[in-house]
Amino acid sequence: MNGIVVAVSGHPHGSDEKLLGFLQRKSKQPWQPLDVRSEQGTMYISVGDDNSAAAITRMNNFNFGSAVVNDIWTVAMRTNVLTAPMQLSIQRVDSSNGNQQSAGPAPGGRSNALEEFLQERWNSQLGFLNLDELPQTKHPITVVITRLLSVAKNLFGNSLATISFARNSLWSVKPLRKLPELFPMLQNLSIQDNEIAEFRSLDDFANKFTHLTELMLMGNPIQKTHDIQRYQSEVARRFPSVQMLDQQPVGNTAVPSFGAASSPAGFGTPPPSNVPETRGNFYDQTSSQQATEDLLSQYFPLFDSNRVALADLYHEQQSFFSVTLSGNTPYARNTWGQAPRMVVGSANIMQRLAALPPTMHDLTPANIVVDAIQTTIPNNVVLNISIHGQFKEATGANGEVYSFDRTMIVAPAQPGSRAQMAGWRYIILQDSLIVRN
Repeated sequence: MNGIVVAVSGHPHGSDEKLLGFLQRKSKQPWQPLDVRSEQGTMYISVGDDNSAAAITRMNNFNFGSAVVNDIWTVAMRTNVLTAPMQLSIQRVDSSNGNQQSAGPAPGGRSNALEEFLQERWNSQLGFLNLDELPQTKHPITVVITRLLSVAKNLFGNSLATISFARNSLWSVKPLRKLPELFPMLQNLSIQDNEIAEFRSLDDFANKFTHLTELMLMGNPIQKTHDIQRYQSEVARRFPSVQMLDQQPVGNTAVPSFGAASSPAGFGTPPPSNVPETRGNFYDQTSSQQATEDLLSQYFPLFDSNRVALADLYHEQQSFFSVTLSGNTPYARNTWGQAPRMVVGSANIMQRLAALPPTMHDLTPANIVVDAIQTTIPNNVVLNISIHGQFKEATGANGEVYSFDRTMIVAPAQPGSRAQMAGWRYIILQDSLIVRN
């Protein structure tokens, strides 16, 4: 903008034209704008001389109208509602270097509230920002997310590796279109459980992320209504760097035997005799059933009694664990729904598991269903295990009862690996737990 720029904020959304007329009527000196633009709730007025700029800045803290003021950054983060005349904040902007000269008290509440909100949802150890289920406001979701991302960039920079926008009723990725520009090094992105119904709704992200390796779109109509081959193909065309889609390897549909000679290790051990019978299960081949029953017969008893003993099942740096709560009771939110939702690496996974309530899983045939399918990935073969069942919190006679879905991606333990040295035949690469109350 040319000339001297004055920034005006504190006015209601959509009132820029009325505000401009108000400022011109109330000014003690006539002036005309050279240019006017609005950005993120602030109106920038360009005028031709210092006298005009001074005339505008003298109106700092004027009351503009009288209404219920629902400031997005206050309501969304602090749930305060002010009923008072609108008070304007007017600042002169040095057009040569962009610095602002305050003509009155500077409003710091908006930025401070945003920063506080983001810090509460930030896991610095994992570089994970949780923007799931953002609070409802009167402002468009695009405005809300754009502002949050801009502040997050200043706070976290390139240390942000993982971000989640689950359950925000998104119809497309347009509200997130600043994400590739602000965070080009992003590695993991979740947009699961939204309303994305067409592949073209992902086009704003097409070929924009060169470092993205994992993408979560499960729970969107495009994932529910298309066959797996087309779904993976359309997503891979737009996100060629992604290796894991919805916690499944991308681009591999062949199903070899876990016991094949080409595999680095086999899963062909007969299942132990104490594995409970299951019903309604599906295994693509006998070796998948043997490996699944062998693993789960050891995993769940330890999960219920001694979770620290599971540490060697997860890779020190590369394994993922996530837990998602599907339910809305305050107790469940404060236990199973606590952040962080996703953690990486064995040590972090053990810390997250230790924070979960104690459990007792019901492995009787009537209460557990297991599916397992083998898939090849470069230089290895993995087993995709899906488990549906129920458990009870081991917190006394009145412990809460939950149903759960758990998806594990398992690979054979390599010779000399920490898992094999600890006596495990497998390693869990990804472990996703969904708890329903």
